Amino acid sequence: MFCALFLAQLLIPYCSVAQITGSEQDCLNAIPVCKAVYFQEKSYKGFGSISEINTAHSCVWGERNSVWYIFTISRPGDLEFSITPNKSSDDYDFALFNLTGHACDEIFNNDSLEVRCNYSAYLDSTSQTSDTGLKAGYDNNFEPSAGPSFCSPLSVTTGETYVLMIDNFRTSGSGYTLNLSLGSADINDIPPPEISFVGISADSASLIVRFSHPIFCNSINPKGNNFSISGHVPTIISSVSAGECLSGLYAQQFKLSLLSPIKVAGLYTLLFVPQSNQFTVMDFCGNIPLPDTQSFTIKNKWEFHGYEVR
Repeated sequence: MFCALFLAQLLIPYCSVAQITGSEQDCLNAIPVCKAVYFQEKSYKGFGSISEINTAHSCVWGERNSVWYIFTISRPGDLEFSITPNKSSDDYDFALFNLTGHACDEIFNNDSLEVRCNYSAYLDSTSQTSDTGLKAGYDNNFEPSAGPSFCSPLSVTTGETYVLMIDNFRTSGSGYTLNLSLGSADINDIPPPEISFVGISADSASLIVRFSHPIFCNSINPKGNNFSISGHVPTIISSVSAGECLSGLYAQQFKLSLLSPIKVAGLYTLLFVPQSNQFTVMDFCGNIPLPDTQSFTIKNKWEFHGYEVR
């Protein structure tokens, strides 16, 4: 109240808001967005532990005051969104990456992952606001500082996962509203994750399991109790791990280390069962996958028929 009265007397329109920092300033710890509208009260300061934007591949000139978000498509269509600053004079930029089947550490060197980017320093020509995002009526996928503040919509399909980096060009502590409901695509009520890929290492000593979209690292039992293997010979899973889980909250691909390599040819089946304890596997929106089985065939001593992960 004191702040409001004091500022009213001085005719200052807003209170100074301090910027914040957090692990969510890195892609590995991106904030899950599971509803169409997300309100960000304060802006972030700096870029976290690592700057993940390669200026040689992106229209955004690095990360100044950034944060990352992650979401999965539940209904196909055209993705449109807006970023509306709480303070109209703020200049927010963004870069959108298709992370489906990829990991955060690929973003810096794989320029094909960035699907939309806007570095505009201008007001939206239609609404005369400092909003930015994706909107029908705009034609370009990438915009430099002198370009329009909106990019063209993005055609998306169910199950695709995206990460969105939002960067505050200024040092204001004011935040924004992220609205992902403007197009025909939807992110609400995403389906439960499914196992979308099973491969085996070249030495047959481990399996690679990929889910349809990222799940929380701490929901997987590191001892491998969520999985079992049946087949010609007893095969025991000794541990489960993921490189992204060393410093991040969630991962999409996991390594199932085997107690001993599979050396007998034949058909094998991987069984996945979510447990009813602290290791109930769930994605970043709290969805629990259903029990699932995936079969794979060993053709001979060291050859995997189907997929091979090196």
